Amino acid sequence: MMHSQNLDQAAELLKAVAHPGRLHILQLFSDYERLCVSEITEKTGQDQPTVSHHLILMKDRGILSSGREGQKVFYSLAIPQLLKLLECVNNCF
Repeated sequence: MMHSQNLDQAAELLKAVAHPGRLHILQLFSDYERLCVSEITEKTGQDQPTVSHHLILMKDRGILSSGREGQKVFYSLAIPQLLKLLECVNNCF
């Protein structure tokens, strides 16, 4: 059984990823270890401001981590277990 605090944290995590655009971004990390904004924009077809918004939201909630290389910021999945969750959800359909 999950404790009340863990339930609250789980609900916040699920709320943070409960958007088709963010789920699409998360799916990319099953194929790529790290990606920059321009790569995510290209692969998802979302515009750059939208991708940036999603990335900031997920980074603020600890779902993604980032690092700068030169002028590019690369993002990676901070919670790899989310890929298992996405796989479980995908198997529901």
